[in-house]
Amino acid sequence: MKQLKSGFLALFSVIFLLGFNISAFAAEDPTAVEESNDNSVVNAATATGGYITHLTPTEAEEYQKNLVFHDSNLIEGTIPGIIPFASTVAVSWNKLAQYDIVSAYETLTVTSKSTINITLVQWPDSLSIIRDPELTYSITGKDYQNSRIITGKYSSSNATIQFLNVPPGEYVLSVFNGSGYTVSGNCYAKRDQGANLTID
Repeated sequence: MKQLKSGFLALFSVIFLLGFNISAFAAEDPTAVEESNDNSVVNAATATGGYITHLTPTEAEEYQKNLVFHDSNLIEGTIPGIIPFASTVAVSWNKLAQYDIVSAYETLTVTSKSTINITLVQWPDSLSIIRDPELTYSITGKDYQNSRIITGKYSSSNATIQFLNVPPGEYVLSVFNGSGYTVSGNCYAKRDQGANLTID
């Protein structure tokens, strides 16, 4: 009887150890981890003051083909002498993935031909020493669009895009990530002194 108990205990121990080793192997299997990640994590990107639209590579290619580039300037730093809107059109993003677009919730209403200034910072989330992210900043309305591609890191200082001669209309401020990696940053719209702009 004592031999039967010790034999059963030895068999149970072998089964337990085999089961543990199989479980540990499955947890370390990269395929198992990838399948788990694919099912549980869609995208780690977050936005404040706006929402994110995920594009497929095909949709991103079509989006880029339809971008329109009118007159604009890029100025290092913040332009002095510009009065902010009463309500700020601003959006910030964290870990914006390749082909993602972040768009501000607030819309910008231009009531007469004006210059819109977008002040921005942007940086890669990894390998920042060697990476220069490429983001496209756009204002889009029913009958008019203007875009500007900004390449480079702006983390310790700002850059400002001036969209010139923007006709009257209602516009959405958006940012498209054309980089092959995630990018973080933020931007806000301001107006030139004397420009007749309101926020909806």
